[in-house]
Amino acid sequence: MGQHIVIWTSRPGLASRLVELARLLGVSYSIPRSLAECRDYLVITDTYTAETIGSICSRVVVVDVEDTGVLTAILDFVKAVRGRLYEAILGIDVGSSRLAYVLLSAGAILYSGFAPLDSHELLHSICMASQRHGEFAVAIGYSPAVSPYASMIAERLENCGVRVYIVDEYRSNKAPLLGIRGVEKLGSDDLRAAVAIALRAYMNGRKPEVNE
Repeated sequence: MGQHIVIWTSRPGLASRLVELARLLGVSYSIPRSLAECRDYLVITDTYTAETIGSICSRVVVVDVEDTGVLTAILDFVKAVRGRLYEAILGIDVGSSRLAYVLLSAGAILYSGFAPLDSHELLHSICMASQRHGEFAVAIGYSPAVSPYASMIAERLENCGVRVYIVDEYRSNKAPLLGIRGVEKLGSDDLRAAVAIALRAYMNGRKPEVNE
């Protein structure tokens, strides 16, 4: 039997996110009704709640989006419940006016979204996640049309120590995405392309030069 976790937080939004992550990762979970329920299990909680239950629950892991940013918090959760990060990578599809990005780990889509081409917030979040989790990597889709933006993003991420792969994005929005949990919830071809880009980084395992 796999690990059972207790999700204990006073923040409804965080609780919903943690429940969804547990389901995607196939992890058994429960929402406690009393302090006694946490004694024998790993408890996932937020910073505020941890101050209350820390002396009673022996195994407590704090996962807090407000403290660390969403990417770091999600990777914290994966490592806590699985023991290690399994192929954690963020795929980025560079469009003409925005970035589409998808976080994959353990064969599941754990987070996705859109950001402006010059999004300092997204790049900062990626850098924070990489600093805590050295296993984390980023795959950026490349084509001649988006070369300047792809190169700029790669350079900025490498400057903060992120492991970056640049892969050919040709027909990435048409690539089959078989066996990836959560892919059915992606409502955009750009997000599907970001998944394909991340998967291509796994298959290629290399970082080709980008010709300006």
